Amino acid sequence: MSLHSHDMDLFASRRLDEPRGKKKRSIGKSKSAKRRKPIETQTNLQLPHDAAAHVSAHVNDPIAMKHNAIAGALGCEPRGAPGEHASANQHLEHLAKLFTSRPHDTLSTSAARARFGQCHKISVNSRKWEEQFLHEPTGCKRPCVNFASGCCFAGSLQTGELSDLNLTLCEFYVPAEYEQIKAAGWDWPKEAKPCLLCLRVEIYSRFIETRCNALSCTESINYATIGNIVGEAGEYTADTCFLSRPDRYEGVLHPVVVPTVFDYGIMLVNGSRHLKQKLPYPEDANASFFF
Repeated sequence: MSLHSHDMDLFASRRLDEPRGKKKRSIGKSKSAKRRKPIETQTNLQLPHDAAAHVSAHVNDPIAMKHNAIAGALGCEPRGAPGEHASANQHLEHLAKLFTSRPHDTLSTSAARARFGQCHKISVNSRKWEEQFLHEPTGCKRPCVNFASGCCFAGSLQTGELSDLNLTLCEFYVPAEYEQIKAAGWDWPKEAKPCLLCLRVEIYSRFIETRCNALSCTESINYATIGNIVGEAGEYTADTCFLSRPDRYEGVLHPVVVPTVFDYGIMLVNGSRHLKQKLPYPEDANASFFF
């Protein structure tokens, strides 16, 4: 019994003298050594001198792909030879040029007039000129082209007791056309023309169709051959006119009066019926508008 206890004590002392975890550390080191692989970077990557392999390595490089994507978004070509990254300062310089360049003013109506004025024949008429044609045809003046079909807009006006479904107005001519007819000895064109109200209705109906369908017109299309002056003394106010949106050309380049059935009154002048516009004047509305 004493010998056996002595052997047990000797065995225990040897276990205490041995370094702990030595065997486990050696096993762990060998496993990690098998799993780890040397990381290849661009500095230690040995590329062949073959041009195809050189370009292929550049295309697959994620950093180069990122720079090329930035260059494409900025609208510039990536600089440098294949396999070389474009400098970020070069892209920033190009971006700075875009910010410092003069912007295109697409919200300015005056800019659109200057651009479209060469391809469109538009007559901007004063209120005084238009009111000269708001009466029944007298003398040598001819009735509206829609009078024959009984659909002149003047017959739809809600003017009270003097309203008449057969009411029609004379043809409307812009100053340039009227001067040509006068110079030709009052030789009227063969084709009759609409009155001022029917012309406004025609333009407004096309405008509403374009606006409701969220469409835009090309620069070569213009169905509004007349325009009005707004914001000046003796003219119209902006809230009584319609116009293309600032960010979308809808075929109406200048303001045109909105046709309604309640903004006119009928009065007799020398036995003929004349229309009086109830639309406010800018000086009465005490407002200023910019177009």
